[in-house]
Amino acid sequence: MSERSSRGRRRALLIGCQTYGLAGVDNDIAAVRAWLAPGFELDVRTGARATRDAIVAAYNSLIENTRAGDVALVYYSGHGCSLPDPGDARGRSRIQHLVPTDFSADPRAPFRGITSTELSALQLRLTEKTANVSVILDCCYAARMSRDLAVRARALPELDGARDGGRARAHLDALGPIAAVVETNERAVRLVASSMWEPAYEAYDPVLGAHHGRLTAALLYAARRAGSLEHVTWDMLYRAIRARVQSLQPEQRPAVEGPSSRVIFGLRRVSADNELDFERRAGASILCGGRLHGVSSGDRYELLPRGPAPRRARARPELVVESVGFAESVVRVEPAGGEVVVPERGRAALVERAFRRALVHVDADVPRELVKSFRESPFVEIAQRSARAHLIVRGASDQLALHDASGRPLVHPGPRSPENALRVLASVEQYASAHALRALAGTGEGGLSSRVSIAWRRVDGTGSWPLAPAGEALFTGDRICLDVDNRSERTLWVNILDIGVSYQVARMTRSAHEGIELVAGARYTLGRDTRGRAVGIRLSWSDVVPRDGPRLESLLVIVTGRPLDVRSLEASGVVALRRLTAASRLEADIQQIALGGTRDVRAELPASAAEDRAGAYMVSEFRFLAFPGPRR
Repeated sequence: MSERSSRGRRRALLIGCQTYGLAGVDNDIAAVRAWLAPGFELDVRTGARATRDAIVAAYNSLIENTRAGDVALVYYSGHGCSLPDPGDARGRSRIQHLVPTDFSADPRAPFRGITSTELSALQLRLTEKTANVSVILDCCYAARMSRDLAVRARALPELDGARDGGRARAHLDALGPIAAVVETNERAVRLVASSMWEPAYEAYDPVLGAHHGRLTAALLYAARRAGSLEHVTWDMLYRAIRARVQSLQPEQRPAVEGPSSRVIFGLRRVSADNELDFERRAGASILCGGRLHGVSSGDRYELLPRGPAPRRARARPELVVESVGFAESVVRVEPAGGEVVVPERGRAALVERAFRRALVHVDADVPRELVKSFRESPFVEIAQRSARAHLIVRGASDQLALHDASGRPLVHPGPRSPENALRVLASVEQYASAHALRALAGTGEGGLSSRVSIAWRRVDGTGSWPLAPAGEALFTGDRICLDVDNRSERTLWVNILDIGVSYQVARMTRSAHEGIELVAGARYTLGRDTRGRAVGIRLSWSDVVPRDGPRLESLLVIVTGRPLDVRSLEASGVVALRRLTAASRLEADIQQIALGGTRDVRAELPASAAEDRAGAYMVSEFRFLAFPGPRR
């Protein structure tokens, strides 16, 4: 299955809690069990064997039986909860917990959840026995999420925050002192279905033919396509998992923590140096990397010389990625022929990264002119199979319709006219740009994240309420404010973008072309009137989007150490004619998103953040489910 220890044993604790309406947990356990069975000793806990006491006892047994050099895996599928901690006077802390099969939402019943504090303490004890620990959690920690018949959130809206937060706090207090828990356990890799504030979903998976958690289905799909995992790291697997999950469920973002550069179930680390093997095979030029490694069509690699020759001494053949497989890609050699000698085997280094295009599957009855426009667009790549596509264009009857991967209409269907074809193309390009922008969330340089505070809240005539960074339900007509505090000793610039339900990108800070100037110690509030009152920005619904249920919407906050013009991102499917000189990594990313072009990786490596203070930046996202009707 992957790197094996010559003396260690492999053990896995599989926990499945199919409670409160979930339908895919038992399927998850069966599929993961079949995947691991050839190489692991398995302890499977479901049904009556997955009560709180049984799970804790099984975890303790795993710890007791583990020896140095062993491989240990803990997998959980089921509900997850996040409750406000009444012990925190500031109201910022949360108590997260798993939901065993004997958990009761009845406030009179004893608390039977397993808190993150307890899980961290157990994990710490396990990593004291072996350095090779992996944890996979297919659950979510966000409450108040929407549900529908096809897709179900793995959270419990039945719980009351104040009431059940008190139950959880009383439970933790009764446990007494728990072993010290470090914030990040560097001996354990942790793959989770979503970030702390975000939902995780289960739905019918066409590949596995049953209901499964999105994370589990993507994990098994990626592992199966990768074949041998000997040289596959958790980082590589995570990239493939996240891409597949978000193509089906954009509001769910899996995450990986800990030493993720380790190979799967091994301790050997593989450096992410943007270099891959190259070889000639049956007359074709093959790059030994694909979607699993983050390779995309249009990426450019440079063949490296053998031996100690200077890497930049002279121009060398470049490899342009033409078609991308899961673990391998076909490349075109440039320049071809002449005096260039292409070796049979070698190494290639990434020099230009192409824009990650939207994969669009087009039905056979779509007009040829529109298909031709898709092929010429720098934002679109035609997907031959609908199972791989982010979007699907259908031309049934006399209409053109655009759907997401789950079959939900992205915009209202329209006639098979040239005007509507251009509208469909613009919607697809907006979708591609919006997803590329969201991928910037959580990035930054220069340490601004510790010196800039960002918070948002809902306001009305009676007061204001703080909102979580993700997972909130907001309605048409709600008003929101966003506060940015500059706690650094320098002037910063703030740009705020709205990525709407139609994926249209709009600047919220329109009063300043290069961002709002925020001097040291100052605060900027989005939604403040001319008298300084926080009246909020009113949420609306796009007329082009069907009112068939909640849709994902985001506010993207970009803070930079120098002015940054992001007006090009508002272009509605129109590629800008000018190319800006990118002076920082963030500017290069934004230029690429606006133009759908390539980004020079070598230009990504300026002086260190300490030397280039003006190039410092941070990107934060506040995402929520927008409902088409007013709040009741």
